[in-house]
Amino acid sequence: MGFTWLGIGLALICAGTGFVVGTFKIPETNSFEITRKAGGEYIDQTFIRWLRFKKKNNVIYTYLEKK
Repeated sequence: MGFTWLGIGLALICAGTGFVVGTFKIPETNSFEITRKAGGEYIDQTFIRWLRFKKKNNVIYTYLEKK
């Protein structure tokens, strides 16, 4: 009997997490760098874009000029 309640509870937690990821947007605020760049985008779209980037083994290079 205890395992059925555990399963129902786990299913509700997973459903709630999926709902939050699928419906909420990243807030537009200037206090953090990540929210400045990705503000207003859906969380799931940002995650899918990151997965595609990692799947292709892409790397971002930053070149600094020495003075």
